[in-house]
Amino acid sequence: MQKVSPNDFSNAAHPFGTAREIEVGMGLARAHRVTYVGELGWELYVSTDQTAHVFETLEAAGADVGLKLCGIHTLDSCRIEKAFRHFGHDITDEDHVLEAGLGFAVKPAKGDFIGRDAVLKKQDKGLSRRLVQFRLT
Repeated sequence: MQKVSPNDFSNAAHPFGTAREIEVGMGLARAHRVTYVGELGWELYVSTDQTAHVFETLEAAGADVGLKLCGIHTLDSCRIEKAFRHFGHDITDEDHVLEAGLGFAVKPAKGDFIGRDAVLKKQDKGLSRRLVQFRLT
């Protein structure tokens, strides 16, 4: 990104979870500092009239560092490797938050919320199943 933009992409200038408008070559993009693949990254939103230019600019800038195009299945592989859950594919509304391995996102001690009683009950009773991942060799 720094090769094709005058904007500051440091963690201090553009921390995780923020969004701002940036320049990419001769185009503009809205850069969101988020990622679904487990590493710090960017989502770029570009108007349709500038999309080809921004894409070609990024592709050319990445050629000497081994940039390769990948599809959504590659992103899914990275997401699964990091154990990021995808609602609707990995988990549904029928999966308990603790069984899905998402207990870190639930804080029953912080006060009342919808589902708090179910979390406390499951903690007391224990898990009867658990979403896990493993690698086949």
